[in-house]
Amino acid sequence: MSIVIIQFYQHVFFFIFEFVLDRPVFVENSSVVLVDEGESSKLECLVDSSPRCQISWIFKNKVLIENVESVVINKIQSKKHIGFYVCQANHSIFGLFNRTIRVALKTPPEIIEQNEIYSGYVQQSISLVCRLSKDLPLENLFWSRQDQTNILSNHKYRINRNESKDFIQSELIIENLSMKDQGIYLCTATNQFGSSIHQIQLKIVHLKYFFFRNLFFYGSISLAILLTCVFISFIFLNYSKQHHHRQLTNKSSLTDPTNSSFHKQLTQIDDSEVCL
Repeated sequence: MSIVIIQFYQHVFFFIFEFVLDRPVFVENSSVVLVDEGESSKLECLVDSSPRCQISWIFKNKVLIENVESVVINKIQSKKHIGFYVCQANHSIFGLFNRTIRVALKTPPEIIEQNEIYSGYVQQSISLVCRLSKDLPLENLFWSRQDQTNILSNHKYRINRNESKDFIQSELIIENLSMKDQGIYLCTATNQFGSSIHQIQLKIVHLKYFFFRNLFFYGSISLAILLTCVFISFIFLNYSKQHHHRQLTNKSSLTDPTNSSFHKQLTQIDDSEVCL
């Protein structure tokens, strides 16, 4: 807000100007647009701000168009037009704000790839995970074993479902594993466009093999450490032995009159006296 004072003759006029700054707020529409191959679609990006933002549309890191709140995609082709479109609002005070709109084909639920092979141990529990994207509609989600009926939560199985901003995650927990639990498990997700199946193979290992494998693993490490210590000790003892021998040799060379410098001097004196 600013106040301007103007004096005209003996009259003073006050003018009050109020400037309102609003951070950009996207008027939320759907963040996902589902289309059929070959049809056209209109993407909108409405921003409430003061002053107005400059709008840019970005696709695959390239600017498509600027200063428009909507963009029309004609005759959509899966490889060319499907993906994530970014509406970038540039505010003169508050900077850049982005909103992402995904254009996707009308397809069954999208399963995000997870582990396809799990290993469990007898009498232990294990958790199998199936994760789906929230961008596509989901009507039903269930677990089953291959060629068997659906799995329901009970004392043997527990099914947990968690949702985040981007994902839906279903978790099948199997208690007290036995060899009978080994096999193929299916996570099935359906919507009005079809179904998607994520196949998981569960392998069961008997607990005794678990201990044998750990015993062999840690035993090998312990043996390697022991051999290393023995080798280092051998090198140290050999070095000490050589060092001690070298000291004895030096000491004997100093005490031996035939090798001492003093004896050499005496010999030289005797020779000189003989000559005289």
